[in-house]
Amino acid sequence: PIISQIFYCGAAFTALRQFGDVFAMLVTSFTAAVLTQDFRYMPAVFIITLVGCCGMLTSGSVFTAIAVNIIFKMYQMTIVLIETDTSDNMPLIRNFFMSAIVIAGFIGLVYFRIHTKKHPLRLTRYNGEMPFIQRFYQATKTFPFSTVAILCILCAVMGALI
Repeated sequence: PIISQIFYCGAAFTALRQFGDVFAMLVTSFTAAVLTQDFRYMPAVFIITLVGCCGMLTSGSVFTAIAVNIIFKMYQMTIVLIETDTSDNMPLIRNFFMSAIVIAGFIGLVYFRIHTKKHPLRLTRYNGEMPFIQRFYQATKTFPFSTVAILCILCAVMGALI
C-alpha cells in the first residue's frame, strides 16, 4: 500500500494536477484500478484511490492516502479471515463486521467533516481551451498509459477466462 500510494497519489496525481484536480483524481483512480488486473477488485481499488486522493488534497500529505489504503487492506484481510474460519468459535460473522465498519465509517466521516471546516476540500479547476476528452488524450500521449492500460485489461480478461 505504501509504494502504490506514493506512486499513484504522490507522483502520478501530482503530475496530472496541471489538468485540474477532478481530472487528476479520475485518471489516477482509473489507472490504479486497471493495474490491479482483476475485475473483482477494480471497483474497490478505484474508490479507495479516489478517497485517498481526496484525503491527500484535504490534508496536503500523501500519508493520508497511505493510511486509507492500509485500512482497506486490513478490512480485506479481516473479511478473508472471517470467511475462511468455519469453526463455531469465530466470534464475528461477516454481516455484523460489515455493519460495524459502515457505522464506524459514518462516524469517521462526520468527525472528519467537523474537523475539516477549517480546511475544506477545494478542487482547482482547469480553465483551458481543451475539453476533458482532449485532455485525456494528451495525458495518454504523455504517459505510456494507453499501452499499459490495454495490456492490463488483456491480462485481466485472460485471467478471468482461464
